[in-house]
Amino acid sequence: MGRRRWRRGQRVERLAGTNEYKWIHPFTLCRFLFVEHGPATVESSPVHYLLLIIPVTLLILGLGLIRYKGIAQRHPYLDWLGAGYVLLAIPLSLQSFMGNHLLSNLAALFAFFYLAGFYCVARGVGVRYGGSLPVWWVLPIFCVVLALMVFYSVIRDDLAWRLLILNVAIALILSLSSRHVVAPGGRFDRLDSLIRGSYMVLVGYAWVRAGMVLFFMQSLPVENFTRSGYWVFILGIGMLVALWFALLMLFTVSTEVVREMKSELDRDPLTGLLNRRAFFELARIRLQQSVHGLWVLMVCDLDHFKKVNDTWGHAVGDRTLQTVSQVLREHLRGDDLAARFGGEEFLGLFHCAELTDAKLRVDHIRRQIGAAQFTPDGAGVTASFGAVCVFSSEDLGMAIECADALLYEAKRSGRNQVKWHHETMVRFTGRRALL
Repeated sequence: MGRRRWRRGQRVERLAGTNEYKWIHPFTLCRFLFVEHGPATVESSPVHYLLLIIPVTLLILGLGLIRYKGIAQRHPYLDWLGAGYVLLAIPLSLQSFMGNHLLSNLAALFAFFYLAGFYCVARGVGVRYGGSLPVWWVLPIFCVVLALMVFYSVIRDDLAWRLLILNVAIALILSLSSRHVVAPGGRFDRLDSLIRGSYMVLVGYAWVRAGMVLFFMQSLPVENFTRSGYWVFILGIGMLVALWFALLMLFTVSTEVVREMKSELDRDPLTGLLNRRAFFELARIRLQQSVHGLWVLMVCDLDHFKKVNDTWGHAVGDRTLQTVSQVLREHLRGDDLAARFGGEEFLGLFHCAELTDAKLRVDHIRRQIGAAQFTPDGAGVTASFGAVCVFSSEDLGMAIECADALLYEAKRSGRNQVKWHHETMVRFTGRRALL
């Protein structure tokens, strides 16, 4: 009898009584492993029931994604992904207990569950990246596939054609959302890039699987298909891909939720600007890391703001604060910071190349606030400013006190003006002269 060895992924068969070896092509090897004999024929009952781990895992992951969406309200795509996993778990669990005759009778129903499951996954990914996958896009695919399933199960029982049609349809549906995944714009951090890449791998795997079915179409194990090595191989790879994608998505969403919670802690809920604590934290970091240029601290307070609240109500007062915050945001560049310090008082930390640039920016903010209309009768409000140059993070607290004193000096001098701290301006001019 002949003896066999394995070398570099290829089967090598030694001819009996000789030292000659016959090399077998890799495609022939795959055919031998997964089609003719399979890695193992699943005949024993314990192994058969062990296969239920795969659909049960999908079911748990799907329910987990749906449940997690209740915590992460800003991630509606989790419902779609969870529903897709649940829909895929249903036919996988049922098919493991069925013979070919029952599989043939229920082919159209199982095909519907598979198509619906992968449609939900594709739509969830599309929603995450700002797109969508309308039902009417995939409705023709559903109709054609279900009609062919009926034909190749009722009129002509052909398992190979059913597998080919279903795998091609799944690959098509997944490909429809790939345009949103590869579209420029949006988030492109490390985790998000990993999700994009994983989804494209999933799309590629779907097409490869369809190609494998086509290549081995004439020799698929149609007898006891759900107990064949091919079925075990497909289930195993499918579970690994699904597990990886679900856990990656859950980890990414968890990271985004933590990031959003931190952002909410750092932001004023009315204006969206930094709050006092976050401003001090980030301002010290900016000043410590700065090497060149000038940092200007600006304190701004709206003039007669109490009159706006008393005359027009707090709703108009809130809109006024939001408009002022929008003016400040429009003037932010690079590492600049803006914060609501409390009430109608705002802070800005601007990085400027020259003192002249700093003066122009602060004065432009003052004029833009004065030109805006805040009240229903078209009236506006003005703002008074105190500004000081900051040279180090240790000077931040004193600089705020100095700018605040200059602010009230501007109010006493008639309001709607900017008061600069001349000592720090002279100090900056002297530093530039030394450089």
